[in-house]
Amino acid sequence: MRINSGLLPVFCSAAILLCNSCGQTPKDNADSTGSEEKQFGQFLDSLKQAGVSDLDKTNEIRKYLAQRIDLGQSKDSLAFNYHQIPYDSLSVFHCLELFQENNLTAKCGLSSYLLSKLLENAGYETYIYDCGFQIPFTHEFVLVKLNGKLVVQDSYYNVTFNDAKNEPKDFIQMLTEIRNGDFNDVKVAGEYVTTEFWMEPEPNWDSLFSDEGNKKFFDKYVEKVSPADGRTEVLMNRSFEAFTGRSLEAMKSLLKEEGFAENYLFLYLKPLHVLDGTDGKEDSILRKQIEAVVGMQ
Repeated sequence: MRINSGLLPVFCSAAILLCNSCGQTPKDNADSTGSEEKQFGQFLDSLKQAGVSDLDKTNEIRKYLAQRIDLGQSKDSLAFNYHQIPYDSLSVFHCLELFQENNLTAKCGLSSYLLSKLLENAGYETYIYDCGFQIPFTHEFVLVKLNGKLVVQDSYYNVTFNDAKNEPKDFIQMLTEIRNGDFNDVKVAGEYVTTEFWMEPEPNWDSLFSDEGNKKFFDKYVEKVSPADGRTEVLMNRSFEAFTGRSLEAMKSLLKEEGFAENYLFLYLKPLHVLDGTDGKEDSILRKQIEAVVGMQ
């Protein structure tokens, strides 16, 4: 993971504002001699041999990526310009190699592009959903078409959403319930991921911890801080709760202006882009469907 000299102030605006191997990163066990594409192919083969359902398979692919992305300051410019290059030219496996080398970091946007590509590679129909107010109060995640539903797969927070019966929640129905302020049948499902957050240069810790919110966040979610590769590596537990909690604090006034209660999920009612996972182009049909549900038409 990678932070910068502002650490949690910047970290909050980019990452907080807005797993299967809890406590262990797959980088520790990655085969550095094999290509990321080969490793992913082997991973898909293992899921096929295990006979997992499509839902479980998409959950596992989401976790696969969630365990590999780094956060914070990036050495590679792909972290900032991924959306400026042709969608077909963005190689998910090249990005995975850069994560492995600690040269690339991601926010929710790049994470969603990569997850969409991995899911499409596995044969699923996907969309990239971007929503919110204005940067940094936005969020992106993937929608996967499964059994007539659009199911959320979010590799940045490493979550999906279920209903009260622990069945996958349809996103359109979920938006309807959020709009009505009814969260009884919307359940976050996911685990924390131990993540590397990279900072450069060495932060001013006294200045950082003068903010009590930063200090509490650090005490609760950070496991270790150490110098590495000329930078500062912060090993932290990344989760929906950790990131959205601080975001919600900062979003209170915006939510109030929109007439929303203090719940992070109201962010999902404000679509910015709905992209087809096949070509990265705006999907006008699904966007209009979502806008009709959230009352934007």
